[in-house]
Parts: sequence; C-alpha cells; structure tokens
Amino acid sequence: MKNEKYYQPSIEEFHVGFEFEKREDGQWKKYGSFDFEFSLERTYWGITSKNIRVKYLDREDIESFGFENANVLDDERLLFFKDFTSERGIESCGLLYIPQTNWVLLYSNIKQADGVLQGGYVIELPENKITVTGGTRFCGTIKNRSELKRVLTQIGVI
Repeated sequence: MKNEKYYQPSIEEFHVGFEFEKREDGQWKKYGSFDFEFSLERTYWGITSKNIRVKYLDREDIESFGFENANVLDDERLLFFKDFTSERGIESCGLLYIPQTNWVLLYSNIKQADGVLQGGYVIELPENKITVTGGTRFCGTIKNRSELKRVLTQIGVI
C-alpha cells in the first residue's frame, strides 16, 4: 500500500531517460540520467544517503502523455483514454491505473472511419476482477513516469 509521493529508487532502475530528483543545498532539483554527472558510484551514494528520490506515477504524469481522464471510476481506480496512430490505423488506448499499488492495464482497439471502436470497450470491475474487450498491450506494475514512457514507447502509443 503506497502512502508516499516519492520513493528511493534502486540502482537497477536507472536507464537512459530516467527522471529523478537530487537534493542540492537543501533543495530538490529535477534531473534526467544525462542531465546529471552520471556514475554508478555517485548515483549509489545519492541513493544510499537518501539524496536521490523518484516521484511515484500519478494522474498528471499519465495526462502528460496525452491521455484524458474518463472520470467514470473513483479515486482508487483511474481510467484514461488516448487516440494514436499505429500500423493498423487509428487506435484508442485505454489505461486503467490503481494508484495504491501502481498497477497499470493498457489495452487498445482500432477505430473505424466513423470513429466507432471495433468491438468497443467493456470494463467490468466486480470484486476487483477485470475483464477488458480489446487487445491487452501491457498489464503490470509501473512505479514512475519514466517507466510509463518506456512502456508506451515499446507498445507504439507514443
């Protein structure tokens, strides 16, 4: 159960494009892995001394990739949609996010010329069981914005 806004990353999380904050002179400054004098020793020291932190994924991070909140669920389950172009044509991607566990489900359907989704979306959430009509693209834990960006890039949404 997540109650904090930030967490201490592990050294294994660092990759090209990884976003984090580093404490300098009592202030937190945002960095990407190439904005920072990157070395494993220096990064490890920053992590162990709690001078590096990462913000957990949140609504603003998801919306920064062009997703719109559907406002159909509740604060414990957030649902977003975004249209994108793929080799299959115009698709609509749904993103279901459970903030307390960082669990994300990404799925998509092709849009027909009239804008109607082929097969439509059906999400059933009785007793926390989820049924989605459409192609599941990703299902798992995403802790931060950098991880979401990497997954969205890998599945062709951005």
